[in-house]
This record gives sequence, C-alpha cells and structure tokens, in this order.
Amino acid sequence: MPDEPPERPTDPRRDDASVLRLIGGSMTVGFEFLATVLLPGALGYWLDGKFGLRPWLMIGLGVFGFGVGLFRMLQTGAAVNKV
Repeated sequence: MPDEPPERPTDPRRDDASVLRLIGGSMTVGFEFLATVLLPGALGYWLDGKFGLRPWLMIGLGVFGFGVGLFRMLQTGAAVNKV
C-alpha cells in the first residue's frame, strides 16, 4: 500500500541503541587514555619527591601508563569493530 512507511534496515549495527553505544564507547577512549597516563605520572611525581629520584619514577610510570592506555585503546577499537 502507498501509505505504509518504508521498512527500516534489519542490520543490527544500524539500530539507534547500538549506534549510541558505539558513540558512548568511543567518547570514553580519550578520557581513559588521559587518565592512564596522568595518574601513574602523578604518582611517580609524588614518589620522586618522597624518595628524591626526580624525574625517573615520573617518567617510568608515565611511559607505563602510556603503554596501558594504548593497549586499552586498541582493545576498545577491536570491540567496536567486532559489533
């Protein structure tokens, strides 16, 4: 009949809820990456002041946090592509 609306695509990746989940998951990646670098770096800065090792613990924990953040970013990207 001409009054019927066109059918929506049946692709599950196209429904509104899954699109919002993908957007929400993608938005958290930047904040998570920032936190995984800054928090260990700040801890290293504090420990450096406590033990007099400036700047080695801050650099070491910052690089560790960068690696963890990169790993988490790749995990999130793989999960988004899997959907």
